[in-house]
Amino acid sequence: MADPQAGTTELDGQYQRTVMIHGREYQEYSINHATHFMPVDEEEADRLEAQHQVLSLVFDDRLIFPPLDDPKNVLDLGYGAASWAVEVAESYPDCEVIGVDISPHLKPDDAPENFWPQLDDLNRPFTFQSNSFDLIHSRLVGGGIDKTRWPPYIRDIKRSV
Repeated sequence: MADPQAGTTELDGQYQRTVMIHGREYQEYSINHATHFMPVDEEEADRLEAQHQVLSLVFDDRLIFPPLDDPKNVLDLGYGAASWAVEVAESYPDCEVIGVDISPHLKPDDAPENFWPQLDDLNRPFTFQSNSFDLIHSRLVGGGIDKTRWPPYIRDIKRSV
């Protein structure tokens, strides 16, 4: 994949705005569009990292299974705090790892150069070309996908891998 940003468009500032609810910070767009109801603050980033560590234990520290010898292009859908995506990028330095999430707030500041975070709503059709990825990771995104979007979401994944 030559340019992970190819075919993407700049989104406006509505995705940056947050609102405080009961002392926690939430993305205003997600609340207003009933897309995602989890906070986007440091406490949530810590929770997501702990969740990633638990899942790593459950899966015997396997990031990718069945194993791929030399992935070149990986897509992480709903990357959250990017724990999985960053770990894949660090483990496979020759692999371009694209992460897509509706919120830019939990994006890590010190991610590897081969991790490309992108901002998008997974309830919209994918803009990626067919057969673009060796692996697509979509874990724990159930609460953020509209029930009518699931069949086309799965088709988009199938088409993109």
